Amino acid sequence: YLVEASLPHLCPALAAVARLQQLIAARPSELLRLKREDLDTTSRPGVWTVTLAKHKMAKKGKRRTLVFGPRSQAILEPFMDRPDDAYLFSPQESVARYRAEKTAQRMTPAGQGNAVGTHRQRDPQRVAGEFYTATAYGHAVAKACRKAFPPPEELLRQRGEDRTAWRKRLGKRWEEILNWERDHRWFPYQLR
Repeated sequence: YLVEASLPHLCPALAAVARLQQLIAARPSELLRLKREDLDTTSRPGVWTVTLAKHKMAKKGKRRTLVFGPRSQAILEPFMDRPDDAYLFSPQESVARYRAEKTAQRMTPAGQGNAVGTHRQRDPQRVAGEFYTATAYGHAVAKACRKAFPPPEELLRQRGEDRTAWRKRLGKRWEEILNWERDHRWFPYQLR
């Protein structure tokens, strides 16, 4: 129930990765680096496969093939419109979708106020990459869990409060917040 409750708080690409992990028991990195050209959609009727060149056991001479049945194919279908050499799950696309949604929600008429995109940094320190990393996926899952299961109000970190001050304020109740997070969080590798 933790996974299903937090999926609406993930971007569509990472929610799809989590659903795929539940179905095919793949490692996060195996799905996050998937390209359209990797999918073999023709050799077996009704089944798509991916034979991974790089995987955990490759150095021991083992082969790893991911098999996508009809339910997995339905999850992948919205991401199949990319060029063959593009990653299926792209953070760049997720950022563009997020910005388009924010622009659509804008209350100020288009001809007034700041022009769309003028508040962006010219040279940001971090930019979205071509594919999600397993670490970025894990951080997104943690954030989605915090949104889906917020802790009790009195345990929350206050605005402007750093972690040290927060821990000092909670005192002996610090264990409560740690237990809360442990009981209301899942990690991508648990889906395998």
